[in-house]
Amino acid sequence: MKPDLDAIEALAPEREALWTRIDKATFLTQNEKRAAVGYGPVEVSDPAGLTPSPGDIGQKFNPNHDELGRFTFGPDGAVDGSERPQPARARTGQRPPRPPARRQPPPAPPASRPHPHTDLAPPQPLEPQEAIDAYRAVHNMPPGVGTVAFAKIDGTPYLGVNSTAPGYTDADYAAAVRMRDMLVEKYPDVMRAENPGWKPNDALFHAEATTLLRAAEANGGTLAGRTIAIRVDRDMCWSCDAVLPLVGLELGNPSVTIIDPTGSRGTMRNGTWRR
Repeated sequence: MKPDLDAIEALAPEREALWTRIDKATFLTQNEKRAAVGYGPVEVSDPAGLTPSPGDIGQKFNPNHDELGRFTFGPDGAVDGSERPQPARARTGQRPPRPPARRQPPPAPPASRPHPHTDLAPPQPLEPQEAIDAYRAVHNMPPGVGTVAFAKIDGTPYLGVNSTAPGYTDADYAAAVRMRDMLVEKYPDVMRAENPGWKPNDALFHAEATTLLRAAEANGGTLAGRTIAIRVDRDMCWSCDAVLPLVGLELGNPSVTIIDPTGSRGTMRNGTWRR
């Protein structure tokens, strides 16, 4: 006699849970589900042979497993009912070593490009008037305001400006004052001792004198033996006409030619002008 488990009220929760789990097992056939809950198989049309036999049902729910975790269906624990499963065969050989990776050659250096300051042709030197125009443009000096002078001595360019123009420095002022005081003492008949700031003493603070003083400072304090051309962008004043030959004497007596905007020239040496 076999009890009807579905009729026992105390087992109702467990049976209901079992039925729910079995019903959701879509991989089980109808008869497998019936066997799982204690019912016998039913005859169903199975032309493809998909429904297992009653003996198969017992095998599917066999709780035994082999050492690999697989279900065992044979009487002696074999997986296929004929022989025990064999453990995985150990590998006797080793995987051949991989060939060494081919080292890629280093990338080729980029094609050299000319350096903007070293590989290109050096810039051509400016002509005197071009240098003067460039100085005015850089310092925002409109034409007619102040004076700019240019000279080239031993290949080195020198620019000079009057004392109120941009670029005039404290060093320029100090050099002009020293030269003025020297000339006042040595040439009292030309220079004005009673008021050093008056004409013609003011020539020491003009562009022509600034150019000569800067060049002398850069050449050890003397311009002896040199022939110098100074281009100016304004006409030379009478103060410069009187004082510049004396400045030349104190700087080594070079031959200095002043060229004004019209191209007129005057050369001073030995304290006088030769025009």
